Amino acid sequence: MLPIIEALLAAIGSIIIGGVAPVIEAIATALGAPSLKSKPSSQTYSARLRQLTSLLEKSSAEVDKILRELASVTSERAESIEKLESELARLENKEQSIRAHIATLERTPVAVAEHFAELLEPIERASRRRDFKLFVAGVVVTTIISIVIKFLLP
Repeated sequence: MLPIIEALLAAIGSIIIGGVAPVIEAIATALGAPSLKSKPSSQTYSARLRQLTSLLEKSSAEVDKILRELASVTSERAESIEKLESELARLENKEQSIRAHIATLERTPVAVAEHFAELLEPIERASRRRDFKLFVAGVVVTTIISIVIKFLLP
């Protein structure tokens, strides 16, 4: 019984493959792929050689173009990496400077810091007074201008 089933399955497979192969060939031909049953070329050897040489030159030009683009991108990446490395070095130097400054401030006695704050307090107070005076002057000038415009322009 098993050999009969194998024979039937082989027959069904052959029918399916035989029916699908022409459809695949038609699709491949429609998409521009060369036919599986290619016919011998009617071109002469020199014409075919010229055609192949031309195709090789076009392909070589495309490869050269791609290589130039790759080189350009690579050089741009290298430049950006160099910039990032120099920026990193600059930031590391700045970090060291800030760390040294913090270390100096940590060694400063509290009494000295309080004295320094007391020295700066009158300057800050004068700055606040000046800012308030400028604010009031701005409000007064704006009010005068709006009144003048209201009465002068109908």
